[in-house]
Amino acid sequence: FSVLTAVWAVNYSVYPVYAGFLALSVFFTVVKIIRLERDKTSILSEPLLDAFAWLKNNCNKEDMVLCLPFDIFQAMHYFTGCRVLQAGGNEAKGILFNRATLGEKVKNGKLKEMAKEFGIKYILAMGQKEMPGETVFSSGDVRINKVED
Repeated sequence: FSVLTAVWAVNYSVYPVYAGFLALSVFFTVVKIIRLERDKTSILSEPLLDAFAWLKNNCNKEDMVLCLPFDIFQAMHYFTGCRVLQAGGNEAKGILFNRATLGEKVKNGKLKEMAKEFGIKYILAMGQKEMPGETVFSSGDVRINKVED
């Protein structure tokens, strides 16, 4: 900041440049806020919070849960305490996986094979059309399926 003060003290013609950068910063901040409001998968919606409550009340803490999209796994663990397939480290007591590999398996419709391979008991999904197992919870575009043992 002292460098900026020195430049301002010497050269007043820099003000428009700083004002331009400030305007760009405000513009991109507003664009990001609008995108967050429109993209419901990046926000904890009521149906998603209801699904978390259902999992907290109905699943064993050792049950493995797969979250689709993958980005909600930390929130899912925080609100439920259940194990999450695609998480690693202490925050979710899960297994460390390469997201690209999991993403390819989901994209290729191999959810049933994944459930067997990794011991997935529940799949929590937002907007996912095809999922193995029986639907045990549904609210809005959020669904939880229990995968057969």
